[in-house]
Amino acid sequence: MAITVKQLVDTPHLRTRFHSGRAGGEQVINWAHSCEMPDPWHWLEPFDMLMTNGLGLPAGPENQARYVSRLADAGISAIAIGEDVGAPPISSAMTRASERRALPILLTAFEVPFAALARVVGESKTDFEERRRLLKTSRIYESLRTATIEGRDGIALFEDLGVELGCRLDVVDLTAWSYAFDPRRPLASSIRCILLDTLRRCAGRLPAILRLDVDGRAALAVPIPSRRAAALLAGCFTESVPELSVLQHASTVAALELEKLASQRDALSRAGAELFDDLLSQRLDPPHAVARLRTVQLAPGEVLVVAWRQSDTALHQELFARGLPHLLRVGDGDAAHLALIRDDPASFSVLVDILPDGCPVGCSAPVGQPERIPNAAREARWALHGAPPGTGGVTRYGEDGASSSAFALERAEELAEHVLGPLVRYDRTHQTELVRTLSVLLENNRSATRTAAELFIHRQTLVYRIRRIEELTARSLSSTKDVVDLWLGLRAIEAVEGSTAPGV
Repeated sequence: MAITVKQLVDTPHLRTRFHSGRAGGEQVINWAHSCEMPDPWHWLEPFDMLMTNGLGLPAGPENQARYVSRLADAGISAIAIGEDVGAPPISSAMTRASERRALPILLTAFEVPFAALARVVGESKTDFEERRRLLKTSRIYESLRTATIEGRDGIALFEDLGVELGCRLDVVDLTAWSYAFDPRRPLASSIRCILLDTLRRCAGRLPAILRLDVDGRAALAVPIPSRRAAALLAGCFTESVPELSVLQHASTVAALELEKLASQRDALSRAGAELFDDLLSQRLDPPHAVARLRTVQLAPGEVLVVAWRQSDTALHQELFARGLPHLLRVGDGDAAHLALIRDDPASFSVLVDILPDGCPVGCSAPVGQPERIPNAAREARWALHGAPPGTGGVTRYGEDGASSSAFALERAEELAEHVLGPLVRYDRTHQTELVRTLSVLLENNRSATRTAAELFIHRQTLVYRIRRIEELTARSLSSTKDVVDLWLGLRAIEAVEGSTAPGV
């Protein structure tokens, strides 16, 4: 049986006495812990004794009374304060709070180390209690082993762990603010507010144990040691509150499951990118395309394509973490990134919120049939290109900014072939860069000096390239009319191929 507060006080060599709160003398002490934090209730468990030299003890009477009340709410068995070590004086308000909450305040002689108190408390623990803790811990890892063998997901695993620990267990993603294994399940705003406030106060980290009040019921949050910020939430207790050491083992299991989930999402994203490429290249017949889209919870008549350039390499993890069905194609170099998502405000809002602030976004018209997806991708790129430079926001295909060109998107392919077709084919055959040279030249207002410097070529090499461009396109760069044709041809190539040449 663990030692009681009174038994600790009655141990002569500890030279510890009651200051107040004798009514709590029969409270057992499971562990004695030294903590000088201003909020020790975040670092202690129920039935722990706080040992302090008073460095974290507030000075004002009201704050001292509140300090005692918070410790009592956390189930702390006693407060042991070292005498004559410079701690703020114990106010009458703190004493009254101790008496009212039956939370003993003990005074320990200056020459007695706190280690002596901790040793007596530790030696009082019985083998039965240690076996009980070890049994719970072993059951946690047995549940993990069984779930892995049977292929059960994180939801099922943590339901089993909750049964073992006598509570409900959830894993909360602290970036997406969702339940990690069930992102479509709404996360209570009260939980988010408490966790967010704690992260702000604690430099983006959670304490060892955070006590919450969720809809009038007690709950605990424990940080998870994973690469992605997450917390294990325990509530709806049917037995006594699990010990912190046991919850920390459960949080370790959560970290393993989160890493497994991230790997699964990486694989899903790669498969999704391959499907998106097949749809863009029209390698699938319509019935097969519809069936494949339904496997990723997308329906052709209810989707659209979105394009942007600024992005995070882990964007797919953010989309999955928020439960957003999607196909993602990451562009190479300066090419736009593309996503196929549901055509509804909620899905669009989730995607835009993930992107960096000020990131321009282009949006296609709704996709009616799978065979229209390639055109929708061009529409999204075209809308992105039509966004005002240097500004964020969303530009939809068909709006003023996205439809001000002198030609319609449907004619882009025809125009690109008519004006620059010979140039494109020459580049492919001879591994040259005449199209890029033309683009840079027009961007620099036909300045040969600036163009040669940007392309890192000799001026005479540029002169040769310009001559070849004029020969192949049958247009002169000295003619304003021909320059306009060439500029529109470059715009058409971008719309058709989705590549972004400099200056276009």
